[in-house]
Amino acid sequence: MRSRPRRARGDADPRPGGPRPTARRADRGAAPQAAGRPPGDRRRARPRRDDGDRAHHPGHPRPRSRPDRRGVGVLPPARRRDPDLRHVGQRVPLPAAAVDLRRVARRGVRRGRGGFRGHGVTRPRQHHTAPTGWVNDPQLTWHDGRYHLFFQYLPDRTTWELGCHWGHATSTDLLTWEPAPVALAPGDGDDGCWSGSIAGGVVFYTSVSADRPEQGRIRRAVPADDSWTTWIKQDVVIEPPAEATHFRDPFVRYEGDGWRMVVGCATAAGPAVWSYRTRDLKSWHADGIVAARPGTEWTGKGWECPALVEVDGSTVLLVSVWEPDALHYLAYAVCSPDDTADPGLHPGTFRRLSYGPSPYAATAFADREGRPGIVAWLREVGDTAAGWAGATSIPALVSLRDGRLELAPVTATEAWSPAVGDSLERSGYTLLARTGSVLLTSGGHRVELPWSGETLRLVADGPVLEVYGEDGWAAVPLG
Repeated sequence: MRSRPRRARGDADPRPGGPRPTARRADRGAAPQAAGRPPGDRRRARPRRDDGDRAHHPGHPRPRSRPDRRGVGVLPPARRRDPDLRHVGQRVPLPAAAVDLRRVARRGVRRGRGGFRGHGVTRPRQHHTAPTGWVNDPQLTWHDGRYHLFFQYLPDRTTWELGCHWGHATSTDLLTWEPAPVALAPGDGDDGCWSGSIAGGVVFYTSVSADRPEQGRIRRAVPADDSWTTWIKQDVVIEPPAEATHFRDPFVRYEGDGWRMVVGCATAAGPAVWSYRTRDLKSWHADGIVAARPGTEWTGKGWECPALVEVDGSTVLLVSVWEPDALHYLAYAVCSPDDTADPGLHPGTFRRLSYGPSPYAATAFADREGRPGIVAWLREVGDTAAGWAGATSIPALVSLRDGRLELAPVTATEAWSPAVGDSLERSGYTLLARTGSVLLTSGGHRVELPWSGETLRLVADGPVLEVYGEDGWAAVPLG
């Protein structure tokens, strides 16, 4: 047996190309020597990429281009060859609101483990959401050529807490929204700036303290100028009544020769609405309770976010049904207020308006033509990993038919005219027409919407679905 000569330390290996692979490496196969490389360079040869294409080997399918992963999922990142920032499939340039959100999408939202979430995350394109943070309880009004949407807002959280702000966004069409600076923030005697309304250019909001959050006080704020960008807090104008176990969410509208404010509350007997009057929006006198129900009924233990809306010559009271451990749904009643000294609303039969886990905290508004409408908070819509939670429903104009409130969203809808037994199956949800109702199934949600054979109107917008019928409205998150 011939012995292999031992080489001195520092000598080059006498074998051509350096050390041969061991048997273990030989099992895997050696990479071919690349032409033009010096002996001993065993780096894997890479196919050339011509004209910027990915490497492609004959006989194998060309790999598909991977989607850009930089954004939050609001809009696809802009490319240099898209100077007008058109959306995929869109033939008109995006509005300014979408451009602003695109900037947020480029930056991304960092996840807890340090990654960025973008591809596969969906946001509604027509439902308002904040770029980041928690959203609930909207307020909507028309001013100086634009719609102004105010909403409960927690900029740095995706769960609710007491210290709510008033967020602000503007629009010209109720579907594309441009973020604006925060209007109100905790401080100056407020541990939280909770829901309210706008009347005569004045904000009335619920000022809460951490030691008594259920008994809110009603406080004013006024704009610094006509842009409504900056707001200045003023005095508290109403203290909670002694008998109210909760008291919040003022809604103000012009009525007769002055202004009426209704406030949601609960007493030991059940839910109620308090009323106040003024002529100058500063000094208020109490009318007392103007609507109430027993706490043992389906209308809950208390009412939040009351609103009065004039529809086809009738006054409609809209409330959000509340219990200490649950936020339920929206209910309404057509009222018969007396034009004499009696301030009572005299509501008639209460009916349920909303179905599903999402709609709550609705309020009334008038569009630029003065037509009445409502808008609501949509719960369980969001992406906590991407840093946002909560959405606003598509604003809807309202009308009365046989004493029932009907909604017409201010966007295009899909019509579905089923017969009993028909079903509609789409990605994320299924509708099944049954006798007396339509069953909506989405993820773990099963929602029954009253139905009597009419055509239903559908709006599917990213992670949310809204369904409109003649006797109610349903909204669910699409998982």
